[in-house]
Amino acid sequence: MIAIGLCEIIGLNFGLSLEIIFIMLALQYMIKGPYYTLIKRYLNSFSSSSMRPKIYSAMELPYSIIRAIIAFSCSWLLDFTTTSYVYVILGCIFTVVFIFLLDHMKTTVGLKPEEYSKKDITFTELH
Repeated sequence: MIAIGLCEIIGLNFGLSLEIIFIMLALQYMIKGPYYTLIKRYLNSFSSSSMRPKIYSAMELPYSIIRAIIAFSCSWLLDFTTTSYVYVILGCIFTVVFIFLLDHMKTTVGLKPEEYSKKDITFTELH
């Protein structure tokens, strides 16, 4: 996102700017593409068919809420500035959030099985 905004702010040639944007978007979706397949496969491996709709809806609800918040915040920012600056602002915000998220995940994700609490392992208590 930051690169897309900077291409426009710097005022690069339209053709070069378009190429950079296409390369960045292609790279983003090449990285993001396997995620959906892997997360679906992972969730299907550890859940029953009756539990899957609950898991998928619990997973998609926050995504949808966050997307709506981002859309509203972008439209609010567009009242004050241009699209290229919105890309840079949101890119910087998401970079900072992503760094904090990765820092938090160091201590909670990828632990050995004996390091997880009993509450984290048994999810059948949810229904």
